[in-house]
Amino acid sequence: MSAVQVYLIRHTRPGVPEGLCYGRQDVALDPLAFQARLPLIAGQLPPGMLFHTSPAARCTRLAEVLAELGGGTLAPPDARLHEMDFGAWEGRLWRDLPWEETTRWTSDIVHYSPPEGENFMAMWARVEAFHQEVIRDAAAEGRAALGIVGHAGSLKVLIMQALKLEPRQFGAFELSQGHVSRLDVSFSAEETLVEKLVFLNR
Repeated sequence: MSAVQVYLIRHTRPGVPEGLCYGRQDVALDPLAFQARLPLIAGQLPPGMLFHTSPAARCTRLAEVLAELGGGTLAPPDARLHEMDFGAWEGRLWRDLPWEETTRWTSDIVHYSPPEGENFMAMWARVEAFHQEVIRDAAAEGRAALGIVGHAGSLKVLIMQALKLEPRQFGAFELSQGHVSRLDVSFSAEETLVEKLVFLNR
């Protein structure tokens, strides 16, 4: 199987109030931030890529425009790339959430789930399934490059898995809105993934 350059693109800033809790909630992009970052994102991407995207509008909108600008194509949105589901906290200001619940969450983000939501491990499992399937398919199809438009959470998991980090190391780095990171993926003689982080947050 051939090597693949994987471009991880976090959506630009949404137009939401400061301090709003949003994960699975569908929110629109801030148009000024979108226009400011779009040429900087597009200028880093090779032409003709296939783009995978979270179903969230803030990701599909960016993926559609990038595909159009670069002569690329769009895969159907993939729910495995969704941001973490914050359940009953969605659409509320962080400062208004029950202190007891948020304290439990911040003390064990990996395993504690917000009410009616999911924890980090649940997101990790669905992103891992996407990771193995989509990158192997791209290599088998002979694609030289692949675009993935997602969120801080889902893209962070892809990088953590590439770097062989444990889920508890989720705070090892941050991903900036409207920035691009790149993984180079090849395969060992046993056809296991060999991944290298080329750059972060450009």
